[in-house]
Amino acid sequence: MQLPSTYICFDIETSGLSFDNDSIIEIGYTFVRDGEQLKSNSTLIELPEGETLSRNITRITGISNYDLESSGIPMTRALDWFYELIGTDYPLVGHNIFRFDHPFLLNIAKKYKHPLAKVLGLNRLIDTAVIYKGYKMEAPMKDGELFMLYASRVLDQPVKGLKYNLKVACEDQNVQTDDVRAHRAEADVLVTYRLYEALRANL
Repeated sequence: MQLPSTYICFDIETSGLSFDNDSIIEIGYTFVRDGEQLKSNSTLIELPEGETLSRNITRITGISNYDLESSGIPMTRALDWFYELIGTDYPLVGHNIFRFDHPFLLNIAKKYKHPLAKVLGLNRLIDTAVIYKGYKMEAPMKDGELFMLYASRVLDQPVKGLKYNLKVACEDQNVQTDDVRAHRAEADVLVTYRLYEALRANL
């Protein structure tokens, strides 16, 4: 499996799991060239007027309504920022981005009629959940197979007892996670970067 060494790793945190009813509250990224992190950043995002975070989301992420009100930027500005950041050139790496981060972000971009939607093609995505699950299934990519087709093949195949969330994958690959807080975008990006590089080296 040939995995790119130059890419943008990203992660989002959301106010819930519904693509239609919930919102993105944080985006984080790191830009990696030849396996080395060059720059990282994240931004909190205001909720739409009249919406508030549930106590459960605050418990999971540590993000409060006060944080979003005092430090969050409007969604349109956040989409502008991410759009300018990712451009059209680099692969986009994340954990479970085929099933969550990508469709969530794409739905928001379409809702706001933002040009970001046009540069979020499935052909740009590299998913560490897919790589790890495929590795555990002993199901490598076929010669000439596009990653997005490989992702569908791997993710659609149920495997009893096989877990491939970020925590499990990192533990299995001896990736350090105890120096960051889980479920914050910039922290999850750092851990995903470490996992991706570990998988890239091992595979």
